[in-house]
Amino acid sequence: MKIESDAKDLVLTLEGGGIATPQKQRLTFNDQEQSVASTPLAKRTGATAVVYSKVSSREIDAAYKKNGQVIATQKRIVSTDGRSLTSTMDGVGLNGKNFHEVFVYDKQ
Repeated sequence: MKIESDAKDLVLTLEGGGIATPQKQRLTFNDQEQSVASTPLAKRTGATAVVYSKVSSREIDAAYKKNGQVIATQKRIVSTDGRSLTSTMDGVGLNGKNFHEVFVYDKQ
């Protein structure tokens, strides 16, 4: 896991630990919908947009949307020592079934 930031964005890079292809996501906190067609959660749910909210210096919430409706949520929390990231996802998959998943990424 690698976390970078600039004046308005946060860039997460996740790789290793069973992740076949490194995933790089740019999170912009402007309360506007952003395209997410290529993210794993978007592919799983059919979401076309996401709105990111910075809850605190260590916590980010995301609402994934399709046709204006929230169909999945994600909460990311960085540990107090900055060495791990816990991602909790809840939503409805393309198969119509609810899911709840928790992933923990360690800093390399």
